[in-house]
Amino acid sequence: MFDRFEEKNAAKKLLHYQQRFFFVLFIPFLIATIVGSVAFQVTPDPDNVNTVFQQLYPALFGTIIFEIIAGIFYWGAFATTIDVLRGNNDFNNPLRKSFSFIDNQGLFWHTVVLVIIIKVFTFLWTLLFFIPGIIKTFSYSQAIWIYRDAYLSGNKISYLEAITQSRQMMNHHKLEYFVLQLTFVGWMILTEITAGIVGIYVFPYMGITYAKFYLFVKNEHEKVSQ
Repeated sequence: MFDRFEEKNAAKKLLHYQQRFFFVLFIPFLIATIVGSVAFQVTPDPDNVNTVFQQLYPALFGTIIFEIIAGIFYWGAFATTIDVLRGNNDFNNPLRKSFSFIDNQGLFWHTVVLVIIIKVFTFLWTLLFFIPGIIKTFSYSQAIWIYRDAYLSGNKISYLEAITQSRQMMNHHKLEYFVLQLTFVGWMILTEITAGIVGIYVFPYMGITYAKFYLFVKNEHEKVSQ
């Protein structure tokens, strides 16, 4: 079982000793998230339908663009965190490493396709029943990192295999993952209240903890598979 209390404490200790690295590493993601959620907010005049559409469409487009940018930065920061925890990366050049996921164009575009497939699968499950759709988000949650590990090791796998491995890996761990996410709800509310300012601490803290969770469930799955 993933010891969330111990692992979260370990995450906080690592964050304490490497504050500058992790804060700078997640800064681009934080900035893109704040801009995407704040800069494109509109209050259209409901009495003027033309004005509503003229304002909402550019706002929606801008929000989506910044969500994509934020996602790319998060992939880079999270992947770097996994490598650091494995001892495969150092604590230098954190800002550069925020962009690292797009360095490997092959991996990047394959990941984009994988994310689209996951979203389609999740959407289809949600159309059937809402709760199964949520459960599937937990089941598929590790697919990106499974695919990345396989790709970088030279043992590339298919998108469906990555999804299948994630589903198998998350067997008996979905509730743990759900509870782990719940423990950050208060932090996320505080981040919203402070207009994202607290996110400079919260996002690295969450990122380290979720990276630890991925390494834990991957290790547990490999033990069972041996």
